[in-house]
Order: sequence, then C-alpha cells, then structure tokens
Amino acid sequence: YRLRFLNGSNLRTFALRLGNDTEVAQIAVAGGLLAAPTPVRGWAMSPGERVEVVVDFSQFPVGSQVLLQDAQAGPVLRFDVTRTAADRSRVPDRLSSIASPRAATNERAFTLSLDPQTFQFVINGQAFDPNRVDTEIKRGTTEVWSITNGDTMFGIPHNFHPHLVQFRVLDRNGQPPSPGESGFKDTIAVAPGETVRIQATFGDYVGRYVYHCHMIDHSAAGMMAQMSIVP
Repeated sequence: YRLRFLNGSNLRTFALRLGNDTEVAQIAVAGGLLAAPTPVRGWAMSPGERVEVVVDFSQFPVGSQVLLQDAQAGPVLRFDVTRTAADRSRVPDRLSSIASPRAATNERAFTLSLDPQTFQFVINGQAFDPNRVDTEIKRGTTEVWSITNGDTMFGIPHNFHPHLVQFRVLDRNGQPPSPGESGFKDTIAVAPGETVRIQATFGDYVGRYVYHCHMIDHSAAGMMAQMSIVP
C-alpha cells in the first residue's frame, strides 16, 4: 500500500511509526518522488509537510491490528489485516531523476525568532507588513538561503515555507540532509538553534509572494515576509 501523509495541523509536529517500529519504504516528499526509496522506521512531519511511504502488509498475520503511532499522542490510526491477496508489485530501485542543483547567484540568511520585547514572531527582526517588500529576487536566478531558528532561549520550534518555489535541502547544521529530505520540498522543519540551507530557482513568474513559518499561529503573529520577483 502506498500511503500519503499530510500534516494539516496548525502547530503540532507528528513523529510517526508503524507497529513495533516496522520498516517501511519512504518514496516521496512534498515535491514528488525521491531518487530512490529509503528504508525508515519512523518519520517526522512539521505542519504543512508531506511524506509518502509504501507498506508491505504481508509481513503481518491475518487478524493483526497494526497501529500507526505518534511519539507524543500515541495511536492515531489502526490497520486491520483481514485477508491475504496476490500481489506481484514491488518498489523500484530507482524512482526518479533529480538534477543536480544549479549554481547559485546569490545567498541570503533568515533568522526566525520571537521578539522578547513585543512577543511577536519575526523574520530577521521584523514582523510582517503587507506594504513592505523584504526581499527582491531576479526572475530566473538560483539562490541559497540559510534558515536559522534563533529561539534557543524559549526552545520554540519553527519551520519555513516559501510560496512559488520548491527547493532542495543542501545541509542541516553543516551535515548532508537525510535521504528522506533529499527530494524537492516546500516546507522544512528547523529546531531551536538549527540552521538549514536550502537552494531554489525562481523561474517564470514575477510579482509578490510570501515566505513564512508554516506553524500558522507563528505566521499569524508576524513570522511572515514578502518577496518580489522582478524581470
């Protein structure tokens, strides 16, 4: 079975596992298929993130009740194995071709944090203003963005979601991304004190678009900014 998971919550991160840490094959993230399947025994999704896995239920005897569990909340879904069935399908060794990132023409840094004076959530010290353009980007260019969660004092998790473009994760705290983060994404979790570098190409569209924390309470309280794509 190919299962697609979407975290549609406003703040909560899910850390999911199937049964007694059953191994499944992760095959995709938000932007589509990974280059190759990666075996996982659990997967985490911050708000807005998507993950696809393939589960081989033939490893469970008929009559089994297999629980999908969250690390904090416990059981969230139950699969009942009621019969056997003929199945000659398999997960291919190669799923897609993901081109190498283009050379970047610009680099930027963004810090997500809570302003201790105003208690507004901010990006680079500024709360959202719909009349302000925070970042101007030339259409057709490729940029590397360093996203830092500066909320070490409060220990608040964030994530990052730009509109318009999908991106590749280059590294997390200087280390290569896990295989499950190697495909195209549009939302990335950033824990307190972490820095994640992403690379995106801004293609055919011009105009104003936002980027924000996808923990919606945070973006509603100011953690959102505006970029203008210009010819």
